[in-house]
Amino acid sequence: MKKVAIAIMALVLALALTACGGKKEETPPDTASANGITAKIVAVHKTTDSNGAPLAAVEIEMTNENSDPIAFMGNVQVQLFQSGKQMLSSELFLEQNFDWDSQYAAIKDGASISVFVPEPLEDDSPVEVTVQVLDVKTHKVAASATMEMELVA
Repeated sequence: MKKVAIAIMALVLALALTACGGKKEETPPDTASANGITAKIVAVHKTTDSNGAPLAAVEIEMTNENSDPIAFMGNVQVQLFQSGKQMLSSELFLEQNFDWDSQYAAIKDGASISVFVPEPLEDDSPVEVTVQVLDVKTHKVAASATMEMELVA
């Protein structure tokens, strides 16, 4: 009789532990989220710089879930690769169609902002975008997401 009671209690305990183990919320593959900051890769827009050279305007949507205002700059990094080569910006005089200064704007708790990051294009091939949310205390990557994106006109 004791063995049956122990077996029933073990079964009840096992079921209780299983019920407590909730399903972990999955982060979408285009989103990096950590430390109350969410950065989502939205699109890679094809545009031009002030000299007419092809340019990628990477659109990232950042959401702040912290009590303090934060800015994109210093909290989120973006890397672009095209044909396996990292794209590095050198042009600061950009076409007027995008809010290039959005990287510096602070947003409060619960707010979101679309940020545009400019990088030169080599051709019309897809671009690999990596967005990284940084831990400002340790200066390390807290979360990242990578997507291959087609250029949007």
